[in-house]
Amino acid sequence: MRLLTGDTPPDPLFAALRRRHPDVDLVLLPPEPPAPAHRDPRGDPAELDARLAEVGLAQERLRAATATSVPDLTPVAPVAPAFGDSESQVRAVVRLRGTGEDDPGLVERVATALRDGGWAVRVAGGATEVGRVLAVLDDVELTLTHARAARVVLAVLVGPSLAVGVEQARRLTAGVR
Repeated sequence: MRLLTGDTPPDPLFAALRRRHPDVDLVLLPPEPPAPAHRDPRGDPAELDARLAEVGLAQERLRAATATSVPDLTPVAPVAPAFGDSESQVRAVVRLRGTGEDDPGLVERVATALRDGGWAVRVAGGATEVGRVLAVLDDVELTLTHARAARVVLAVLVGPSLAVGVEQARRLTAGVR
């Protein structure tokens, strides 16, 4: 920081201001420090493992909440990385499938059980042919769909995106559908 007085040779821009307003003290602040170095775009393997574990825990809580309404809700494949919000990001994802009765109250019962388990829940089309439960627990998002006529319940749990770099994202998601 420097104080411009009448004896200080100022920057040309401030020299004109100083001439017009000699009674005003001008204080020039130093330039902003450089931004901190960006994190390695390849991401931290421990952080990815933590995200996978977080979605795995949410899956267990979902299965506990739906144990009476959809007792056979099971993962189609294990929790795995999938592309995130961009091609340089991944997120943990797991898909589950179960049998749902042709019951218009199933979606509301699942929503209530999830709310009781600490999820933030919104219901769309509850008693219609295709009902949905949209829910969030911590950073994990759930979309649960009940197709009454087909007697199927599908659930997808998705964790937040993690920047890992394009090549690493491709490697991590290779073979994952």
